[in-house]
Amino acid sequence: MAFPGKFRGRVYLDACRTGFMICPGLGPDYGRPYYDDRWGDETDWIDGKAAWSLFKAGAAGDLAAIAALLDEDPRLVNALHWYTQPVHMAARHGHADAVQLLLDRGADPGLNIFNSTWARLLEGARERGFDDVAAVLEISMNAQFGYDRAFREIVDLIKAGSFERVAFERVAAVLREQPELARRAAEDGNSGLHLGVLNGRKDMIELFLNRGLPVDTRRADGKTPLTLSFDVGFGLDPPDPKLGLTEFLLENGAHYAITAACHLGDLDRVKSILEAHPAEKHRDAALRSPLSYAVRAGHEPIVRLLLEAGIDGHAVDEALFVAVWHKQADLAALLLDHGANPNVELDSCGCAAGTNDQSIRDLLIHHGAVYPPSWSLDRVALRKLVDGKSNRVRDPYVAAEVIGSEDERLIDTLLADDPYTPGRLVDLQYLPGWGDNAAITGKLVAAGLDPNRRTFEGQTYLHVCARQGWASTARSLIELGASVNVLDEKDGRTPLAVAVEHSQTGMVRLLLEHGADPGLADWPWTLPLAIAAEKGEDEITELIREWRD
Repeated sequence: MAFPGKFRGRVYLDACRTGFMICPGLGPDYGRPYYDDRWGDETDWIDGKAAWSLFKAGAAGDLAAIAALLDEDPRLVNALHWYTQPVHMAARHGHADAVQLLLDRGADPGLNIFNSTWARLLEGARERGFDDVAAVLEISMNAQFGYDRAFREIVDLIKAGSFERVAFERVAAVLREQPELARRAAEDGNSGLHLGVLNGRKDMIELFLNRGLPVDTRRADGKTPLTLSFDVGFGLDPPDPKLGLTEFLLENGAHYAITAACHLGDLDRVKSILEAHPAEKHRDAALRSPLSYAVRAGHEPIVRLLLEAGIDGHAVDEALFVAVWHKQADLAALLLDHGANPNVELDSCGCAAGTNDQSIRDLLIHHGAVYPPSWSLDRVALRKLVDGKSNRVRDPYVAAEVIGSEDERLIDTLLADDPYTPGRLVDLQYLPGWGDNAAITGKLVAAGLDPNRRTFEGQTYLHVCARQGWASTARSLIELGASVNVLDEKDGRTPLAVAVEHSQTGMVRLLLEHGADPGLADWPWTLPLAIAAEKGEDEITELIREWRD
């Protein structure tokens, strides 16, 4: 495929799938050290280039290449980047046989950073008209967590009635008429038990238990109803503890796992589990760490016990982020003393040192955290770094902030001191913008910026300009060699289609004047005219028709 690779060197699988990593731009190679070598052992690491080859093979539907790569290393199947796995690439491009092969070889869209992506995969296949892909997905979803399209009736009743008594009776009536639905689940993997927990309803939980649904039923992301009773997702509030759902589920036979014991502060239970099954100290089926649960709830004795048991460094770093997030200063200090990396971050939630708790931030900085993070640098701070020739400006994320400041003097100084800056921007997961400025565009391209650089999902600088309406920058990029007719790999849209989507009439005209093809699209619904019709953009529709005719 046309899009460039992002993985470089080795990749740590748990960091891929949980989102916890080390702030990019803070290691010796600047911009590349997302992973910490002290994490796990060799069995936890995969080859980044091989992983990227699998992404490309999935997008191309190359069955032979997929099979060969997975024969060499089966773990590649669940490599993840930007919320995307190889199976997502195969599904997006309509390769049902490749989707089937990847699923057969262990692809699990349930293990994503924040939420299961099964529902998104299925919805995308249906929207694109890939009925064969949708059929493959539905069969696999049914086998893995009991998905049934008919269960949507139950979900809709619950949402409409907010579990009022009338809605409860209607759900019960549906189950009497269709008893098989009691053991089914929705696209996101939520069963009746999970829905009961999420909505804080013991009566609904009891209804499905009485209908034979196992109390430890796992949903698509591996969470049981018990786990969900105290963890609905990072940064989200669980059901009110006063409802007693955790205790209610335990009373009804839920397996008293170490994660629940860590959450409840049951030190004796944690000790007995570790004595009988030492491996339970590691992540559970939902990739959640017992250590993080103990930290979040502030149970220091359990935290110390787990640390003494020998927890993988990645789980320790994750726990530090959790401690900072929940303002557990004493536990943060304890974790730092046990080697936690102060530069840990969680995906788009930012880095630990970005906390608004000054005392915790000072603690992190004392242990080596870099502050402020690149995304919070204002123009004054950027000038100080650039004029002071700080080594941090070699970090592509900081360089992108300098470029995004639109301060020509600052950019000139940066390029004079470090003419290789544009080349390092390829390590970013996104395309930095510098506003609608032809002069800056010319300087960056002259210094080595590739006007046709593409992101992981195949977007170019012209896609960015089309979205923002930056006509001067776009014109300059085109004059300097940027291709007008290029499709992004995710949505199959050209810059022209993006301009239409964002009602940028001036950009539409500019792109057409420079040769944009209004007939270029991966799918009928990504044609510029189709988008314009859907949005009711009559002026843009007429403009495109004039150029087309």
